[in-house]
Amino acid sequence: MQGIFYTSHALCREGRYVPDVMQFGVPDLWSPIDLNLPSEQRRGDCEDYALGFMLWCANEGVLYGSMRMLIGLKRRVRASLKAPIRWDGHAIVWIATTQGNWISDIEASALFKAGPIWNKPWLGSAYRLFRPQRR
Repeated sequence: MQGIFYTSHALCREGRYVPDVMQFGVPDLWSPIDLNLPSEQRRGDCEDYALGFMLWCANEGVLYGSMRMLIGLKRRVRASLKAPIRWDGHAIVWIATTQGNWISDIEASALFKAGPIWNKPWLGSAYRLFRPQRR
């Protein structure tokens, strides 16, 4: 089962990040990425990739109930130490498996191990105020 998550995460990473304003002309529009498209045609922002990741995994047999999209803020790298810390809205996917819990963050190079969904320490200092989607 873990192979499905790694494959879909890799497919997401091959696409191109494009903000909704540039792609659709609106501030925010949730539109899942089709991971079956060639990589040069995969475009979207973090929640588009999160939705695409979840749909691809579901088509491979993963239960929707084992995945949650988490919405919150992610700290961005500062241009210099004098620059203020910037927090931007961000979406990630939390996955529960028999081999443990995992996070898929399109900005991360790989999946990473996570604790229970309500156990905040796994989020680390780069994430704030993440809350799971409602069922």
